[in-house]
Amino acid sequence: MISKVSKYIGAQQKYFFTDVGLRNARLNFRQQEENHIMENILYNELTARGFSVDVGVVGTICTNAAGKRQRSQLEIDFVCQRGHGRYYIQSALTVADENKRLQEINSLTKINDSFIKIVVVKDYIIQWRDEAGILYIGIEALLLNYINQIGKTCRRIRWVRNILRTYRLHHPTVSALRLAVEGENHQQ
Repeated sequence: MISKVSKYIGAQQKYFFTDVGLRNARLNFRQQEENHIMENILYNELTARGFSVDVGVVGTICTNAAGKRQRSQLEIDFVCQRGHGRYYIQSALTVADENKRLQEINSLTKINDSFIKIVVVKDYIIQWRDEAGILYIGIEALLLNYINQIGKTCRRIRWVRNILRTYRLHHPTVSALRLAVEGENHQQ
């Protein structure tokens, strides 16, 4: 099954597969870019959490090399809404390089509201916020933090571990997380 997400501005559409394995089979396992697969995982998880998910576009005016002002549009990977809450989420394989980090947050810094802005990366990182208040978090931590909140931890950890294995987004922290969750369950 394919889900279509419309952009806030413009007529272009973005498509996500609800089953990435079927996507890979349909494409004959040719196009397996980690960034697209990671976006697909995030989209599926956000919709499963009950968010209304759209792709955002921020209009901006910049000066080109000739010194002329021109309009451009910057994409926000996900604009998620549930109730009165809104989250802006950028998906990036890594932000280890400062230029890459600035490129990823360029659209987020152009938004002039106080809703939460998040950059999700493939790597295991310690959560941190930059000077603009943008949260940086690893995909595994994002998935598992939500899972802890709903109280179905053990079953969902196996589910997340299978997702990460399936899409080759391996992290060495699964056993450490399992130990932390088991300790948390004993306290309850």
